[in-house]
Amino acid sequence: MKLVKIRFTEWRDQPAEHRSPIFQQQLDEWNTRISVLTAAIARMKDEQAHSDNETLRQSIARATADLEKIDAERTMLLEVESNAAKQGQEAARRHRRAGTFGYQVLNDAGTVEKIVDAAGAELPVGAVYSSLVVDLAPPLPAWAKKQKR
Repeated sequence: MKLVKIRFTEWRDQPAEHRSPIFQQQLDEWNTRISVLTAAIARMKDEQAHSDNETLRQSIARATADLEKIDAERTMLLEVESNAAKQGQEAARRHRRAGTFGYQVLNDAGTVEKIVDAAGAELPVGAVYSSLVVDLAPPLPAWAKKQKR
């Protein structure tokens, strides 16, 4: 058993929530409408190049306004999601375990078998964290010496 000492830089007790199906469905609908409107505007502009039609010009203006409205709504919703993610990440940096030490327990092949906290306890199921390597060959802590016997 080989240990690598790490310091947890972020910690979440569980994975961040994924996008809700309703939220994803709304984004998909907006993306579809954006694609349809963009194609329609391109088609109308192509037609307009061959004829000077006021009705066509008004249709392009309406479609462009719809496109801008959809894009603004989509952007606003994505900003809310982004802000929530930033708040979650900030909370992960302030978590009581952030800044604490732990160990990567390596097998003989050098592959990480498990990650434990400073006392040698395995991390809680579902915990999500990031860490930095502090020491590639730390002295064995007391819990590791007991396990070696």
